[in-house]
Amino acid sequence: MRLVLPLAACRTTAAEPTHDKLLAWAMEHTLTDLPAVREVFDRTRIGDFSALAYPFANHTTRVLTDSWVLWTLIVDQLLEEKLSQETLRSRTSLSSDPAIALHAVDPEDPPRRHLAVLADLLRRSTLDMPAEWQRRFSGDVAFFIRSCHLEAAHRLPGAQPRIELPDFVALRRGSFATALFLDLVEKVYAVGRPEGPCTQRVAAELLSCASDLGGWCNDLLSYRRERGREDGNNLVLLLARQRGCSIEDAVCEAKEWVRRRAWQFQDYKAELITLLRDEGSDDVSAADALQWVLGVELLVSGSLTYQSSSRRWQEQ
Repeated sequence: MRLVLPLAACRTTAAEPTHDKLLAWAMEHTLTDLPAVREVFDRTRIGDFSALAYPFANHTTRVLTDSWVLWTLIVDQLLEEKLSQETLRSRTSLSSDPAIALHAVDPEDPPRRHLAVLADLLRRSTLDMPAEWQRRFSGDVAFFIRSCHLEAAHRLPGAQPRIELPDFVALRRGSFATALFLDLVEKVYAVGRPEGPCTQRVAAELLSCASDLGGWCNDLLSYRRERGREDGNNLVLLLARQRGCSIEDAVCEAKEWVRRRAWQFQDYKAELITLLRDEGSDDVSAADALQWVLGVELLVSGSLTYQSSSRRWQEQ
């Protein structure tokens, strides 16, 4: 499926690949012993993500962001394994501590390698970052784990969740991990989110648009592979079920959701620019805010380009 968003994107890049550094890091933590990790390296072009999503980041930071991509994918596979082994705990953690949230997946047999890698990634990510950002980032990592755990719990034998669309939208914002990668925009570009009395509100709307676009584009790319298995956790499949319509009609509606959300992002971006001028922002603050919103835009478009080029998400 070909998806194009009306967003700025990095069309070409001569960035140094991160593949070798990423593989060395995975071997250092014995992750390459895991079938899920070998599959990621085989099917996802794992080292390409950061060059598309954070094209102006230095090589060290791009290795870090690609490491987070690898980790989120193996957490997803971990939940699949716990489901098949019937050891997944049905109750998700409420903690904002990522380690506690991950431990709750299977308290009897906690994923020690995943936890060790999580600790390493958190240490490297929070280095030299403000305390408030560190707190928010850790909370967003935990949000991802809790959301993925809840999606997996929906598929436990006997579970009959009826997910309404508003609940699905909120859950999908967490399970696609967009929030933690949006946080990393601030680290990559050394800028904070706009914090003016009005610009703060618009920034929150931009983040919501970005989060939805990430998850919904993923659902459009992967609905064929997930049909029958993730009917309640995929926008296309959920629309088909709740509307009582064909998959083809649900695809068309989901595409329209994505299109509207992308243009809403552009509307909020234009509003942000107007507010920066009308609130009398100084030039340094305005430049930082514009750098931030460009970073968010490139992340969303780059993520789609990355998914579209990786076999993991292609239609099956």
